[in-house]
Amino acid sequence: MAIRIAIDINDVVRDYSRQFSECYKKYTGNWNDTPDVTSFDYMECFDFADNDEYVNFRYVDYAFDLSAKAEAMDKMLPYKLNDWLQNTLRDVDEDKIPEVMFVSALESGLTIQATYFFLSKIQTRVREVYFPIDSSTIWDRCDLLITANPKFINSVPD
Repeated sequence: MAIRIAIDINDVVRDYSRQFSECYKKYTGNWNDTPDVTSFDYMECFDFADNDEYVNFRYVDYAFDLSAKAEAMDKMLPYKLNDWLQNTLRDVDEDKIPEVMFVSALESGLTIQATYFFLSKIQTRVREVYFPIDSSTIWDRCDLLITANPKFINSVPD
């Protein structure tokens, strides 16, 4: 049976935290008051009046700016990822070729189509994209998760 590999889009493929910080500065006018992103809980890092303001910022008002306009984590990442998928995995026995998918938890509303736009922009050849409503279900779909998010790392099932 082939191994199932999930690659978290945010902060592994897409430079989401930097893009969030840039959009926060641009659209709130807090140029000098922007903290470094030290947590994936952006409510902890940025000064939003309440959860509604945060939700509107992330999922409604600036969803396209945050999710579609972000850059890849590395300029060569799309090329290297496609090279790995097409060439490196070709040398693996056919029954052992891993299934690779992108995963992005907590996507909602307008961020889903913006994420598809981002993926089309980097011209990925990953065949499957999964947007779980509950991040714990990621582990139902993969054996290995490549992520920068400590919540996902700490939720590895036995």
